[in-house]
Amino acid sequence: MDVQVVLIQIARFLIQLHSDAASLHKQSPAALRTAWRLMIVSVLLMVSGCQSNSVVSENPVFSDLPPRRSLVNHATNERSSDKDRALSVTQVAISDEEPLQGNTVVAEINGRPLFVDDLIGSIRLTLEADDRYTDRQRRQLMLQELERGLDQRIDEEIVLQALEVKVPEEQQEALKEHLRTAFEQFLEARKVDLIKEGKITSGDELDEFLAQSGLSVGLLRESFFRIQMVNGYIKSLTDEIVNNSPDRLQLLEYYRKNIDQFTPAERVRWQEIRVSISDHGGRKQARQRMMEVLTSLKSGETEFGELALRYSDVSSARQNGNRGWLNRDSLRDKKLEEALFNLKSGGTTSVIEDDTFFSIYRVARHEYARPRPFSVVQSEIEEKIRKEWATTAQKKIITDMRAVASVQTIFDDDAEIQ
Repeated sequence: MDVQVVLIQIARFLIQLHSDAASLHKQSPAALRTAWRLMIVSVLLMVSGCQSNSVVSENPVFSDLPPRRSLVNHATNERSSDKDRALSVTQVAISDEEPLQGNTVVAEINGRPLFVDDLIGSIRLTLEADDRYTDRQRRQLMLQELERGLDQRIDEEIVLQALEVKVPEEQQEALKEHLRTAFEQFLEARKVDLIKEGKITSGDELDEFLAQSGLSVGLLRESFFRIQMVNGYIKSLTDEIVNNSPDRLQLLEYYRKNIDQFTPAERVRWQEIRVSISDHGGRKQARQRMMEVLTSLKSGETEFGELALRYSDVSSARQNGNRGWLNRDSLRDKKLEEALFNLKSGGTTSVIEDDTFFSIYRVARHEYARPRPFSVVQSEIEEKIRKEWATTAQKKIITDMRAVASVQTIFDDDAEIQ
C-alpha cells in the first residue's frame, strides 16, 4: 500500500473519530471499551496497510530506499545470539492489587521492557479520566486490552530487535529518514486541509485536535515507524521466495484443487412485464391487456423492453422491465426462480397469474457455472501461489524468531497476577 494513501486514510479516520468523540463518552463501559479498541486497531491497520490474512503487507518503504549491497549484516549473526542469551530474563510479575501505571512493565523481550503505555497509552488515559469507573474496573479493562494486543506487539518487538542487530546502521538511518520525510510531508498537507475544512484555525492546533480523540502526532508517528519497519524487514527476508515462479505442474494442481475459485456462480439477467388487475378495472380487462403483450411478442415487431415500458404497471417499467442480475437462492418465490433458471438466454416464461397481477418474465442472459479456462486465469493463479508462499515464509520467520527469543509477560502461568 502506498505510504501517502495510508496516511490519507488515517486522516479521514481521525476526522470521523473526532466528530464522534462526544458521543463516545455517553456510551456504556462495554461500548466505550469496544470503541477505543476499534480506534487503535483501525489506526494500526491503516498505518501498516495489513491484509486480513497476512503477516506483513506490501510495503514500499524498504524498496524505495537507495540501492544497497545487502540488507542483512551477516557478521553480526554470532554476536546477536550471544546478546540474546545475555539479555534473558526469568520473570515479569505484578501482584493482584498493584495498580497499572504507564511505566508498569507488561513484558520483557530479550531483556528489553515493554510498558503499559507502549500498548494502551491512550486507553489508559481515557479510562483514568472517566470517573464512572472504579480503580478495579479500570485495572480489569486495561488488563483485557493488554492481553488482547500483547502477543502481536511482542512479535513486532522481536522483529525490531533482529532488524537492529542485522541491518547495517546506515541502512536503518536511511529508512528512518525516508519514513520521517513521508510522515512530515503528510502532516503539513493535512494541516492545510484541516484549516480549509474549519477543523482548526492554524497548524498549531493540530495537537489539540488529535488529543480530543485520545491521539497525538507522536503516537501516529511511532506506530507508523514501528509497523512499517517490521513489515519492511520481514518482506525483505522473503523477497527471494516471492520472486520465484511456480512451475506449470504447480499451477495446474492449484487450478484443480481450487476450481471453485475460478467458477463464477450461475446467474440470470431478467426482465418483467406485470399487468395490475386493479389498475385496469378487473381481471378480464387485465387479461386482455396481457394478451396484447403476448401478440406483440409473438410477432417480433416490438422488443420486450419496449413492451415493458408501455404495458407494465410496476416501477421496473421505467428501466424497460430490467431487474438486473439474479443468483440462485436469491428470490423468495422459488417457483419463479426455478422457471427463470430453466430458461436459456432470450427465453420467456408463460403468463403467471395471481390475485393481483398477470406477469411474464424474460431471461435476457443466462450465465452458467462454468470454470474459467486455465489459460485465462494462469497469471492470477501464479500471483495467488506467490502470496501463499510469502505468507507461509513470513509466518515461519516470526515463529523462528519467537522460538529463540526470551519472553516473559505478566500473563504467564507463573506470574503473580489474576
